[in-house]
Amino acid sequence: MQFGVILTVVSSIFLALTMMADKLMVGDFYQNNPKLAWVISSVAGSTIGLLATILLWLHLGLVETFTTFIEISSGFFYLGLYCVLAGILSTLTLRCYFKLMSEDMVSASVSIAVASTPIFIFLGQVMSQNQSFTIEHLISFLIAISGLVFYEYISNPHVSVNIFRTGPFIVGVILLGTAYVLLLDEIFIVTDSYNQWHQNSIVAILLPYYWLGLGLGFLYLFQKDIKNTIVYIFKRKKFIYIVLILETIGAGFFFFEFFGLSKISATLVALIIGAHVIFVWLFDLYISYAYHKANTAGKSEVQIHFFKVPTINLTAYNNTKKTHLMQFLSIILVLVGLWFWPEN
Repeated sequence: MQFGVILTVVSSIFLALTMMADKLMVGDFYQNNPKLAWVISSVAGSTIGLLATILLWLHLGLVETFTTFIEISSGFFYLGLYCVLAGILSTLTLRCYFKLMSEDMVSASVSIAVASTPIFIFLGQVMSQNQSFTIEHLISFLIAISGLVFYEYISNPHVSVNIFRTGPFIVGVILLGTAYVLLLDEIFIVTDSYNQWHQNSIVAILLPYYWLGLGLGFLYLFQKDIKNTIVYIFKRKKFIYIVLILETIGAGFFFFEFFGLSKISATLVALIIGAHVIFVWLFDLYISYAYHKANTAGKSEVQIHFFKVPTINLTAYNNTKKTHLMQFLSIILVLVGLWFWPEN
């Protein structure tokens, strides 16, 4: 269990790093085009994930792992198909995520939606295990959801973000994120009964199926508008290295989350990963500082390290210290709601 917690903590750190950079990447490198950001992330993430899996196979013993792959695939091919479905759900979560990142919203508004998924994972487990829904469950749920709603309200009252435009994508991040975690959890419950094979070998065997589903963006890679834009933006050579680094970190999030789910419960995984919102919120404070500094100087772009984002795309960061404090209290409210969920 301890190893599973370590893997999940690494996954949470990778998610925080990814979300801190993606707001700037979408606004600069991806030219505020969420579809382009998703396609590249899907293609790069699945490719890097497959390469990492090959290294894992070599580490575990290529011949032995491949033999086990044949044995399991012949008798339990349906598990592979479920992993493909989990990968597809993961990449659809990314699609909603990048759509939100292209809006004039603070990064933590998206991050807190991701952090709220555990409460829905808990609900899914209660329903799937035919448990009774108690008053303690209801209180925990209401606390977490109140924190989520209050954060969105306090962070974007002055921003022209149409709730009918962004709302479905926030719901998409939450529900699709919940669905793929619950599906993977069910898959690993089944694989726990395979006593004749080591769990790490089974995870390594199922990973390629997951990356196959995550690589849904390959279907869009050669669309004319996507292809032409990719050719244009990749002329900015310095960003090629940045993309590779960030996509490696992004793929690392899914890789370690996948392994974490194979070692510990989906509940604990969700709780650990949900804590990433604190780091994203802290980085939002830094972006807010950079925005105010650029806005005061009358600059049309906000420069943060090597990123340059139009000032008009970051008006959501025009918040006061009081707003920042209320955001922090909202985050604490969500985390309190999650941690007070009654144990099974």
